[in-house]
Amino acid sequence: MNFLSSSVFWGVVVVMFGLSLLFKAVFNVDIPVFRVVLGLIVVYIGLRVLVGWHGCFYNNSVAFSEARFSPGKSGDYKVMFGKGTIDLRSSSAKAVDGKISVDTIFGESVLLVDESVPMKIEIDAVFAGASIPNGNNMAMGSCIYTTKAYKAGEKYVDVKADVVFGSLRVIGA
Repeated sequence: MNFLSSSVFWGVVVVMFGLSLLFKAVFNVDIPVFRVVLGLIVVYIGLRVLVGWHGCFYNNSVAFSEARFSPGKSGDYKVMFGKGTIDLRSSSAKAVDGKISVDTIFGESVLLVDESVPMKIEIDAVFAGASIPNGNNMAMGSCIYTTKAYKAGEKYVDVKADVVFGSLRVIGA
């Protein structure tokens, strides 16, 4: 919890407290600074528990930032309050029969896929925006997208993408 003991955090708290006193005196607006700061601390701790990160990047996760990933045969990727680009066109991702999981919460994920690699992408969206190369868009529900090289019963890369209050774009090349 280095962030909670940093001078930036305490500087922001003191500035917020001062602004709340000014707003109370000038505009007669009462801002509950203690409750806001306590709420921000709880959200911060919750995000650290969810993502398990020690900074903005950790174990294929990104929060409050932007990152680009080139996965191997399998992996789990989490994007929270940021943007993550998962490039499935790389040579390491072309090793078929892998499982890849992409979770997007309040963020944007971009999946770059190679149509010549057999791939099945199952998308579950809840209050989100998901678009796939065939032109379909969805805000809620499930859909399955397969690349042109996908054939049932043969080896393929299995991608499971969950999007909650975020955006997912699948871009084929």
